Amino acid sequence: MKYRITEITNEGQSKVSAWQTIESCSALLDVTTPANQLTCKKKDLEIEVAENWFAEGDCSLKLLIAYTINRKPKYKYVNFEIKTLTQEISFFHDINSEIHYQINQIEEDKIIYKSSEILLTDNYLFLNKLP
Repeated sequence: MKYRITEITNEGQSKVSAWQTIESCSALLDVTTPANQLTCKKKDLEIEVAENWFAEGDCSLKLLIAYTINRKPKYKYVNFEIKTLTQEISFFHDINSEIHYQINQIEEDKIIYKSSEILLTDNYLFLNKLP
């Protein structure tokens, strides 16, 4: 049997090893990590934006998501326009770490509204603009 290993880091970089030949693969295969040794987990998040964010004309919404991976701060931006009111995203973050988000409303490349940082507590986020 021939095999090679592709290693992908948490940052998304990959490294491919050279091809190897062995008689049996049973001694090599251990693709699980015990639960007590896991340091990160996957977050699946569905985000829905109310249309009233776009009532003021040609503007967009930029959602900033702040989290940590390998104890390093990371940021993910999710952009919304009137045509894209829902999005699903996934990312890995440190276990037992908080995830925060901030809403930025942008018009003509200027931020016209910026929320404070809000703790994310669910896998579904509905962004309703209050009158």
